[in-house]
Amino acid sequence: MAELRRRSRHPLPTPREIDGRRPERILAAGDRAEVHLYRDAAGRDPIVMKVFRDVLDHGEREVFAAAAARLVALSTHPSVTTVHSAGTTDEGRPYLVMEYCSRADLAETASRSPMSVPEALRLLVRLCGAVETAHRSGIAHGRVGIENVLTTDYGWPAMIGFDTDALLRRDVSGATTAARAADVHGLAVAATELLTGRPIAETTSALAGADAVPAELETLVLATLEATAAGDGPSAAEFGLTLQRIEADRHLPITHLDVREPDAAATAEVPAPDEDERTVLSTRHSAPDDDHTVLSTRHSAPDDDHTVLSTRKTGPDDDHTALSTRHSAPDDDHTVLSTR
Repeated sequence: MAELRRRSRHPLPTPREIDGRRPERILAAGDRAEVHLYRDAAGRDPIVMKVFRDVLDHGEREVFAAAAARLVALSTHPSVTTVHSAGTTDEGRPYLVMEYCSRADLAETASRSPMSVPEALRLLVRLCGAVETAHRSGIAHGRVGIENVLTTDYGWPAMIGFDTDALLRRDVSGATTAARAADVHGLAVAATELLTGRPIAETTSALAGADAVPAELETLVLATLEATAAGDGPSAAEFGLTLQRIEADRHLPITHLDVREPDAAATAEVPAPDEDERTVLSTRHSAPDDDHTVLSTRHSAPDDDHTVLSTRKTGPDDDHTALSTRHSAPDDDHTVLSTR
């Protein structure tokens, strides 16, 4: 984890031991929380403890416990930093116990040099899956950006920094329409910064000077920036699917869009999204002269819960590829690319 040099004027009391691990040093400190590195007695097995500054009363502790449970469930996503557990200190301050990512965040990586287009597409699709899964769980990130994406020891992106205000919000879901649009806007900003190697505020045009960036990718990013800034635009899943289509058009390996529906128990108190959305990206022939690409949102049956990537023929002239969320009949010949 990239260590921040800024230190709080009023440091928190040294955190207690966790499962036999002792605090080794502070990694970061801010107005809301301190982040500490822990190791076992042998100096191995590092973990991170994030301790929030505000002391919670009894009712607020219950709210935090429920929100943290959703965050723990979300963190099983391969592109979200794992949250092992949560609790409160003896003083009543909430904390999260998370995995330790020793590599630099994406902001530091991108500042060294722009990413290649294939690498940026692969990373962005993975982040789209993480953000979409969070939204379906009723959680908005609130601060999506390359500075809040670390890298695991296995080279996977690990999103951190979910909005603590959203975790402690009592009456409304964090994943409102406006909040979801803001998160997707953050993904589009991240695309710009990864591809140019510069903060978006320092560019006269979003992808100026990035001659290697395909025109269709630049058009997508600019359109998404404009639409989401107005509180509209694509969902994270739709953004990710369009990025996949660009990968396919450039004959690149298609990065899997990791999206999982939340467990009912984990979201029992979370208001449902505005509507039950399933996104379909397919190229199909419905008649000999009907050759077009469809990007649509549709309602699925209650048991419609997996992703299918298939090429099939239903008739002599029907040859198409479908990426859809659907429940198939036993005799439907297809290849399944499952969500993991």
